[in-house]
Amino acid sequence: MNTTKSVYNKLFKEGTQLASHNVELALIDDFKKLLNQANVDYKDFNSDYNKFNDFKKLVIESGGKAESSLTKLDAVYSEIVKKSQEVGLRFSETKEGKDYLNIAATADPKLIKSLVDKAKTI
Repeated sequence: MNTTKSVYNKLFKEGTQLASHNVELALIDDFKKLLNQANVDYKDFNSDYNKFNDFKKLVIESGGKAESSLTKLDAVYSEIVKKSQEVGLRFSETKEGKDYLNIAATADPKLIKSLVDKAKTI
């Protein structure tokens, strides 16, 4: 009986060691999968971040141009309206005047400048 007990004790210990090795192998396999996924995700992030930076530069550049040209356009429109009123004309009723009013209704140079300033801080 003592021998049987000794054999069972040894089997139990060896079984425990095998189970422990299986757990360690499974953990290593999980680690390898996570490592591969982390490498892929990190490369994707770097690529997307570079695209974002390039796009940010475009937004800042085009926003600056839009803000500048709209500000100049506002000043010239005001001057034309004033001079046309002096001679009894209504510039706002011309095709160009109506086109200006359409763009002025949606394109605010101050808002564009604010958005460009925000983009610069990102």
